[in-house]
Amino acid sequence: MDRVRYISDNLIYNRFDIYRSDDCKSFVLTDEKTKLSYEFKYYCDADKGHINVWGKVFPQTIFDQAIKEIFAHEDDTNKIIIQASGNDYYNQLETAIDTIIEVGKETPEIKERIRAKGYYNLNRNKRRLAETKGDIHFIIQQTPIPNDVIELYFSWKRVTHGREYGLTPEEYIKKYYVTHVFQLYAGNQCVSMVLYCKCENTVYVENLSYDPDYGLFSPGTIAYYMFLEEMKKTDIQYVFLGQAGLDYKKRFGSNEYKRYYGTIYRERVFSRINTFFHEEGIKTIAIYGLGTYGDRFWRTRDLYNVELLYGIDKSVSEFHGIRVVSPDTLKDIELPDLVIVTMAVKVKEIDALLHDANVRFVYYDELLERIGCQEKS
Repeated sequence: MDRVRYISDNLIYNRFDIYRSDDCKSFVLTDEKTKLSYEFKYYCDADKGHINVWGKVFPQTIFDQAIKEIFAHEDDTNKIIIQASGNDYYNQLETAIDTIIEVGKETPEIKERIRAKGYYNLNRNKRRLAETKGDIHFIIQQTPIPNDVIELYFSWKRVTHGREYGLTPEEYIKKYYVTHVFQLYAGNQCVSMVLYCKCENTVYVENLSYDPDYGLFSPGTIAYYMFLEEMKKTDIQYVFLGQAGLDYKKRFGSNEYKRYYGTIYRERVFSRINTFFHEEGIKTIAIYGLGTYGDRFWRTRDLYNVELLYGIDKSVSEFHGIRVVSPDTLKDIELPDLVIVTMAVKVKEIDALLHDANVRFVYYDELLERIGCQEKS
């Protein structure tokens, strides 16, 4: 039987056999209609499972079967984390757009992928930067990457994004699988860098940053362009950029794909929540917080044996067609039997407001912990 191959097979986030070799497991499923076979790799960490589906679109029956296969063989696993899958799972996942650039030798040259004006502006900025600081060139750092390179990256991110990683350079490299750093120099000054992971014929760009003192010359764009040119000269076929949203990811012939992210819960999680509702006499609920976590809860609303009265949020006026109320109005309206707070962390102001409204509430993570389906933090 033919094994289906994907362009993301060598993406680092699918290669559990490399960075989770001690506990990586695999299995193969076959589509009886087409006789095509599909290999899955996964590992389990505490009560969470992880599966290598980034950038892959499976027949829906095969994907569903793979999720059930893991739950069937891993009794301690209550949820499976999904990153950039081409498949949803019973409406439990949220959507995002992922970006990929093909740079194989048969693809157009990088300079042919931008308009004449864009190419002119790029070269003008390179010339002006060279006139200011010196010759434009690059070096590529490979593992082991010097600590001072990552410290320089940290210092730029503090200024440009107010970002504090709270990690040492070694911890950052390990957490984000950084194997290489493309450093753009003007004279003897590093002005931009691309942090990435190379795995066989595939690259994942972890991040791109630049020295804000030279922002006028768009060093990030220059570095990104020269980085792609360099990748095209090598055996790299695909450059994965992760989720869309930043302007630079739209350039140079990138392709965008709809993907699914989120958490798939085992059926017994919903069963235990319903048992909790029944034992506590809860028939009506409201959800407080209508962001990412609120959206995840809403997606599984039909699995709960309670009535969802409304959502509560200060800044949202509409939410999937359900009624939304301001937290300030709780004292004046019908209260549910329970408010489920979907915030990722506890918020003292919310706790105080719900106490004042004399309504029972619980954080969703606390609810999962109470029914034995969540690790204590």
